[in-house]
Amino acid sequence: MTQRQILIACKTDADLWRHRISSKDRVVCDQWCNLFSMAM
Repeated sequence: MTQRQILIACKTDADLWRHRISSKDRVVCDQWCNLFSMAM
């Protein structure tokens, strides 16, 4: 697995978690998604 593939998988997981947590905590998942996107 390449580094890019790992980052994509992490971003996908963070996005899935975003839909499972309360709306007030979604900002944390949004920040993780942005971090993974910037690293790609």
